[in-house]
Amino acid sequence: MRFYVFNYMLILHLINSFIMKQIFTSSDLLRYLYKELNPEEEKAIAQQLTKDHELSQELNMLLEGISLLQKAEINPSASLMHDLRHKLHLNIEEHSI
Repeated sequence: MRFYVFNYMLILHLINSFIMKQIFTSSDLLRYLYKELNPEEEKAIAQQLTKDHELSQELNMLLEGISLLQKAEINPSASLMHDLRHKLHLNIEEHSI
């Protein structure tokens, strides 16, 4: 009998944990990083980050990715720059007529 009570309590705990755990996406985390959330959403994510190791790992990966993108140097090729200037020139002529 004690075994069944223990299993029942464990199942209830797992169900409760699952129900109480809000699922956040990478998009939510990016909005969190860029301060694009309302105060309630920001608080919910901050609380979940303290409880959910996987979510905090995902946040750290996003931070690393943002850092790498900020450090990246973009050097377009000469032919790409030529094509862009040509299309811009055509676009200006089209709209000025």
